[in-house]
Amino acid sequence: MFSEAGCLNGPYPFANAESRLAFLERPARAADYPAFEDFRCTAYVMSGLPGAGKDTWIARNLPQLPVVSLDAIRVQNRVSPRGNQGRGRVVPSAVIAGLARKLEPPTLAEAHEVTLVVG
Repeated sequence: MFSEAGCLNGPYPFANAESRLAFLERPARAADYPAFEDFRCTAYVMSGLPGAGKDTWIARNLPQLPVVSLDAIRVQNRVSPRGNQGRGRVVPSAVIAGLARKLEPPTLAEAHEVTLVVG
């Protein structure tokens, strides 16, 4: 069955992204069931290490959208990104390096669409 659907040669051809997510979230759901899509909005979630340029990317590529940004909250409250932000101390460089090694970008099992932007 699956070879006829072409999934041995690539990803399974779900009817739409909602069908893919519904199948992954509910194992009893048939893979070929076309789930109804009724999106009321689009949300963009930026994932990356501190200082990677997430806010810069949004400003350049989606300037018309409202943004919830930790950087903007820091500026509004006059909190230095290097200073104490409610944790006991500043995160050391070695910890940031460890975070970089553990970073796992979001997958298509977690969202309707994932766009990886590197650089």
